[in-house]
Amino acid sequence: MSIKAPTGYVKVKECSDLWTGTESMDRGWIVTPAWNSATDKHSLEVWTPKYNLLTPAEARRLAQVLLASADAVEAAIASTEARTNGGSQTNG
Repeated sequence: MSIKAPTGYVKVKECSDLWTGTESMDRGWIVTPAWNSATDKHSLEVWTPKYNLLTPAEARRLAQVLLASADAVEAAIASTEARTNGGSQTNG
């Protein structure tokens, strides 16, 4: 059985196992959902062009962006599991 990439993710050309979803950008921060097909692990890549000292307001804004991205990754995981399991899901 092969593992399918989450919907909307594309393979990174330079990496044989890395797939990425749609990135979001906020105040120089780039947040990209990522999936490693070899390990079936999901993560968020967070990039910034320089070292940042965040004000409390900026930290809250970054937290909002990270939470939204984490929610999108969890939705992609659930969608992939539903496709892999033929649509059947159980609640623990």
